[in-house]
Amino acid sequence: MFAGLMLLGAGVGHLLGYPGAGAFIGIGLGYVAMALLRGRAVFLLGLGAVFLVTGVEQLLGLEEQWRTMGALFTVLTGLGFVLWGVSLLRARTGQF
Repeated sequence: MFAGLMLLGAGVGHLLGYPGAGAFIGIGLGYVAMALLRGRAVFLLGLGAVFLVTGVEQLLGLEEQWRTMGALFTVLTGLGFVLWGVSLLRARTGQF
């Protein structure tokens, strides 16, 4: 679901000339869908909302004001997921 919505957003955004905004909106929709499907996933819902807002800001041309904050948030989110994945690998294999 997540990957499908992310690629759908990126593709539609690319067709309309806004591939970055489309990708952010697709990622946001993916997180919101995951939150709704899992239930009680407030973190995913909040994460989706942040990505949706970032994509809409890019569409409206407001990204200049929020570029640094959005980029920092995206990097920290990615780093958080990498660390989470490493901790899962350690727990399962005792290595890494």
